[in-house]
This record gives sequence, structure tokens and C-alpha cells, in this order.
Amino acid sequence: MHLSPAGVWNVAVRTSAYTYTAIFSFAIGGEVYSASRLGEGVTGQGVGTWWWTRPNRFSLNVLENLHGLDKTPCASVEINQQAVQDIETYRSFGHSNYFDVLGVLTGSGSAKMVGTRISCEDLGMSALGSRMSLGSETPAGPCDRTDE
Repeated sequence: MHLSPAGVWNVAVRTSAYTYTAIFSFAIGGEVYSASRLGEGVTGQGVGTWWWTRPNRFSLNVLENLHGLDKTPCASVEINQQAVQDIETYRSFGHSNYFDVLGVLTGSGSAKMVGTRISCEDLGMSALGSRMSLGSETPAGPCDRTDE
């Protein structure tokens, strides 16, 4: 039996280039959606997948498109992480690739994330629109959901 990351998480992200806050929504079926605010008017939205690697451990891959103040695409980042989960938090490490607006690789580096569960609900993409007040969420408390 595995703890499930399904639900909504407030995530602190630290890469070799940026430190920022994001919301990640993990769906039971293996999808993951993200919304982030990198500061200076740059925001991002992403989609990807997650999968179990061992009990209470999972990997994720997300491609996040970044936009400037005027909503014009400015870059993208591919996030690859391996996570260890307990009931209310997860910690992950991995690698990120950075691309310009044309999709040309411009850099790469290490990345770490710490997620705190804010909802046990599997809301998928719909969670992001209502959770954009990044950083103001109250932890959900223990969830009793596990998946086999």
C-alpha cells in the first residue's frame, strides 16, 4: 500500500536559478498540474505526470510554460523530480531544464521541492484557478487516502 500524493499541495521550489512558490495538483490517474509565481510578474502553468517508484516514493515530470506581465510566453521549464512522501509533506530532488520561447535549451540545473498538503481532494486542473493566492493556504491535516 502507498500513500497517495493525490490532492493539492503548496510547494516551495528551489532551483539553481530561482526560488519560488507553486501549487501542485496531483490527480489519482497520474496527472499533475502546476501554477507558479516566480516574481517580477512571471507566472507559470504546467502539466505532467507522476508515478510511484516504491512505497511512499514517487517521481514526477512537469513542463511549465512561463508568461510575463502581459501574458506573453517568455520561457518554459521542464521539472523532473524524485519524491519521498509522508502523510502531509513531500520532499523531492531532481533536475530542471530551461528553454527560451522558441523551445531552445538555454540551461539546466538541480532543483529541490518541499510540498505541504493543503487539500486531500483530487481536483485536477480545476484546483489551480481557485488556489492562486500562493502561500496563503492552510495545511489540510492528515488524509486517510492511500492507493495500492
